[in-house]
Amino acid sequence: MKSISKPIVMLLFAAIVPLLSSAQIIKEKVYFPAGESSTLIDGELKGGQTIDYVVSGKQSQKLEVTINSSSNAACFNILLPGPEEMSVFNSQLDGTKASMNLDKSGNYTIRVYQKKSSQIFFSLKIALLAGRVSESYDAKVSGTNFNATGQLRSVLGSTSMKCDFGVIRYTNGGEVHVTMKGRGKRIFVFTDGEWSCKSSKCKLTYGKIKEDEWEVVCNGKEKYYIPEGVIYGG
Repeated sequence: MKSISKPIVMLLFAAIVPLLSSAQIIKEKVYFPAGESSTLIDGELKGGQTIDYVVSGKQSQKLEVTINSSSNAACFNILLPGPEEMSVFNSQLDGTKASMNLDKSGNYTIRVYQKKSSQIFFSLKIALLAGRVSESYDAKVSGTNFNATGQLRSVLGSTSMKCDFGVIRYTNGGEVHVTMKGRGKRIFVFTDGEWSCKSSKCKLTYGKIKEDEWEVVCNGKEKYYIPEGVIYGG
């Protein structure tokens, strides 16, 4: 019976998706608070509205989405990056919580809609977590312990410069080893959206200055600009 009923359900689902494209779709870009890996959105749907929440994810990260609404009236799909808008999760079939490892970097769309045209309120929790590092990222740069090396933008006082870096990636973050001319080596550790410093005499502050770039400041004078691609690869 299961092998027969499943194709029927999928055909019904396929018939639903095109209907959404004709409804009013509101697009919202999702930004996480500085230092946080999740956010809670309180939203409202009126009539035939559909809201697309767009999350920029990196390969190997984990995307978690949970929705709550009165009588489970609000639903969501997760669409893969790309113009095809291929759905890989449907809360009407798969439940109100999704958890998926991202196979590639790009903009993932969380499409929120309702079963009937009315006014409903919902809460949507979105988390983007450090995931399992793929085997390709485990490869070491020859002759080093680093998964990648290169140069980062940095500032000492009012002087801009480049500094060398090497990164060691692991399951929930990584270590970024940086060497600034005149300041020696610093080791910054990124774990679950938080930065710390393994080096001595290093008072650290940090913040996200772009969607995919961190500013890490040591002792108020040394500023390092670290793209998330350094940590996650890609």
